[in-house]
Amino acid sequence: FDAGCLDYIDAFSYQYYWQGRNPVDGNVFKNGEETRKLLAEYGHEDMPIIMSECGWNDGFDSAVTTEDTAQWHAQLILQNSAWKTFDKLYTYEFANSGEKKSYTEACFGSVESAYGTYPSKPKPAYYATTMANWALSGTEFLDALDGMENTSRLYAYRYSRDNTDGLGNNMIALWHLDGRKILGLDLGTDKCRMYDMYGNECELNAVNGVFTVTVSERPMYLIGDFDSINEVEPQVTVDSLEVNAAPEDSVIQTISIAGAEGAE
Repeated sequence: FDAGCLDYIDAFSYQYYWQGRNPVDGNVFKNGEETRKLLAEYGHEDMPIIMSECGWNDGFDSAVTTEDTAQWHAQLILQNSAWKTFDKLYTYEFANSGEKKSYTEACFGSVESAYGTYPSKPKPAYYATTMANWALSGTEFLDALDGMENTSRLYAYRYSRDNTDGLGNNMIALWHLDGRKILGLDLGTDKCRMYDMYGNECELNAVNGVFTVTVSERPMYLIGDFDSINEVEPQVTVDSLEVNAAPEDSVIQTISIAGAEGAE
């Protein structure tokens, strides 16, 4: 930079690989913002920063699962849509480059190898990525529940959307980095559509004006007409957010609804 190389390039390439960590704990955006500051110090604050490679290996020799890569790809896309740290994102790689799961370079893809038993079969990351892109289509970032801290553990981003499909004028993306958490939200409405990380959907109804959802590292999406986004006391609670059971085991869960006598 001191030699003046920035005067002769069109964009700065940034590549992220921090195996085994989500984008926040892997400092993707922290390092990206530091890069932006460094470019500004040299008079190039508007230079595009392109994430030219990023990804996670989910092969047999890795502690990272296909579920991990799915949620981390979605988190990466969603957080960048709000922060706008990187002007372009390119993942490495679209398809597994081989069939040998013990070979690290073979297992970065969002689909299976073209040479496998099921050529180019989508992996969970493919579905999570396409769902994030669909949810963001025609949207503009508005605000965040916990502000814009890149060290947050709870992420709740609100967007405006063009509503050409009639589903609503707003979309909210939610995820939580420290295990599962019950979250109560006052959104100024009583109904919305809820979508999980893979696109499965259902109608969600507020109880006492509050939507109660369980958030986790898997991003989820709410679509409707939301005047605001405020965290409030959850109106529905359960004994436990996780249950370990084998087939044919009997499990009892108590579900309680605020203000509903005997509703357990």
